[in-house]
Amino acid sequence: MAISRRRFMKSGTLVVLSAGLPLKVAAESLNPVSGVIDPTTTNSSKLNLNSFAKYLRTDFQFSGPGIPNIRAKLIEVHDLKSQDQQSANAPSKECFSAVFVASAGAPFRQDTYTVEHGSLGKFSMFLVPSRYGTNGIQYEAVFNRL
Repeated sequence: MAISRRRFMKSGTLVVLSAGLPLKVAAESLNPVSGVIDPTTTNSSKLNLNSFAKYLRTDFQFSGPGIPNIRAKLIEVHDLKSQDQQSANAPSKECFSAVFVASAGAPFRQDTYTVEHGSLGKFSMFLVPSRYGTNGIQYEAVFNRL
């Protein structure tokens, strides 16, 4: 039995569309926190290196499951692009890290937290404990947009 080109294209299109639908449903079900900005669907341009650099030495509030609000101060922002990438000035590529310090009395583990800042708003961020010092525990978030 021969399959026409039209029938093949129609069937292929339906397969692609039906395969994409469950991914969207799964993504929506994995983001159960209401009121949190999802940078993939909102204006994520405000979550870039320059916007974080503007708020150095300001406080951010972190909260998560089983964790009360923890205050942490943004102490460093690092541009992680290689020299080749920096000279190319590719606006769509961005790689940077933000380092926060919080009291050693309220440590939290590597996880995704709800972050609130007076100017940047409310959003989710994945944090990793990076250094333990006398002035508290440092946490780092890395942003890599290709």
